[in-house]
Amino acid sequence: MLVQLKQNTLLAGAIWGLLIPFVGVALLMMFDEWILGLDFTLPNNQEYYGQKPRTIYLLGICLNLIPFQFYRNRKMDKGLRGVGLVTMVYAIVWFFIFASSLI
Repeated sequence: MLVQLKQNTLLAGAIWGLLIPFVGVALLMMFDEWILGLDFTLPNNQEYYGQKPRTIYLLGICLNLIPFQFYRNRKMDKGLRGVGLVTMVYAIVWFFIFASSLI
């Protein structure tokens, strides 16, 4: 299946665009929980309370730059469109979920 994901198709780009943020958010949440478990103290004796979920989800969306750049460097326009389409959907959903805390 990994070989198929390197093809220049809209579906392959969309699959990469769906998987990368999903896995990235899971890893970022695990990392955040790990830091909270260390009882980490910031300078000036401030405690670390963890990242807001909206920040973690936004960073997950930004991780789509990895497959985006992969397809762009190889001039695979159809795959690039797939990643871009899924990224736009993620961004719109993120905005509607967190719009009340942004405005």
